[in-house]
Amino acid sequence: MRRCWGGLPTGAQGVEPWAEAFAGKRADADLRVTELRQEAEQARREQNRLAERHLRESVALRRQVLGSATPSTVSARAAGWRARAEQARHDLAQIEALPVAEAAQLVGELAARAEAERQAAERAQAAREARAAQLGRSRPSSDHGRTGLERDFGPSL
Repeated sequence: MRRCWGGLPTGAQGVEPWAEAFAGKRADADLRVTELRQEAEQARREQNRLAERHLRESVALRRQVLGSATPSTVSARAAGWRARAEQARHDLAQIEALPVAEAAQLVGELAARAEAERQAAERAQAAREARAAQLGRSRPSSDHGRTGLERDFGPSL
């Protein structure tokens, strides 16, 4: 009996730990449990492999769709588009509330304002590009204006 049960519990308090230990030993010895544990481990490895693949592919897709833009840049752009859409809805509500002649005048004013904003944005972009081009040029060398010997060996004594 001891060989089969591994001893008996002593007292009521020892029954639960003894039962858990006995059930664990029996489960470890059962081939079905061993096979299921191996299958579960294989499933975990496959799940990890798929998670890594998913991450790689999502990063590649984000790069393909967004280019070098970061998610924060995309969020900022989306916020700008939402703000412009809200402004357009507001402008449309104003236009619809006005008589035709006043609405036509407001449309002209809005178009002029939009054109001015577009031109200002173009000037700002050109200025940014000019600054970037200027910063991209090589800085003047400290050797500028010095002869070959001075450049190579320092100033003449």
